[in-house]
Order: sequence, then structure tokens, then C-alpha cells
Amino acid sequence: MIGIKIKSSKDFMNHFLMTDAFADFLFVEGKVITANTYVLDGHMQKDFFDPEEWEDKTICPYEFSKWTDMKQMIFQMIKGKHTPVYMRITLQQKPELTRQYLEGKIGAGDQNLIGGLLCTVKYEKGQVTLTTGVAYNGFLPDKEPEKGWDQQMLKMLSEKGLDYEV
Repeated sequence: MIGIKIKSSKDFMNHFLMTDAFADFLFVEGKVITANTYVLDGHMQKDFFDPEEWEDKTICPYEFSKWTDMKQMIFQMIKGKHTPVYMRITLQQKPELTRQYLEGKIGAGDQNLIGGLLCTVKYEKGQVTLTTGVAYNGFLPDKEPEKGWDQQMLKMLSEKGLDYEV
């Protein structure tokens, strides 16, 4: 787990909310404070869908909502002449990409010990920080997957041309 300070909040927020830079992620949870406080849970709600829709993996493929489906709503909450007082968004890499990432890094039997690869984006007082993390389902003594995830996130930011410091 590392903390990453983004040097240009404006550039980052543009990439985060207006492009597909984070299209490989699911929305886990968030909190946005503007004139009101919004607390958001990204879990898909089974009772909202017809049984056929829920079983259709093209409609509901994940436990959490896709970031690409949520970012416009977040943007609508924060747009205007005032910047948000605070925003925290927790994202999780899509499970198929996590499995792909873990191949060769840990044994197949240990892969189920990792519940997800996370990235938390926090905006406060004009500053954006990202915190990487791994959700564990059990004890895994090897921290290489976590260190590798940190490096993968730094690489992604560099590829998008976003300046940062660790």
C-alpha cells in the first residue's frame, strides 16, 4: 500500500471523470461533500432487477457497479462554480483483470486469498491523493502482489501523463 500525491488535481480529475482512464475498475463506495453529503454504496442491488436481468451477466456481470457507469453521476454532484469540500472514491480492479494480474505472482491455490486490488481516490482542500491497497480474504505472507500492484498503478498514472509523487 502506498500513498500517491497527484501534482495537478485538475488534470487528474479530468482523466478520472471525463475519460476511460479508469475503465478497468468497479465502484466500491464513495463519499462526496458539496452543499450536501452523499454516501454511495457500489454494490449491485439484486432486488432492483428482474430475475432474468440479474442472471444475465451482460447486464449484471459484477458485485459492484462499473466505474464507467458511475462517474457521470459523480461528475453531476461536483460540477459547478465551487469545488467539492471532500470526495473519496474507492475503486476495485475488475476480477478478471485481477486474476490475470495474479497469474505467475502467487500460486493458484493462494489466488482466492486476494479479494481485490483497490485504489482509493481522495480529494480534499484542492489536493488529490491515491492510496493503493489489496483486500485480503485470508493471510498471505508474500507481499509481492501488493508491491506489484503499487507499481502497476504508478505505471498507469505515468502512461496517462499524470505527474505524481510517492
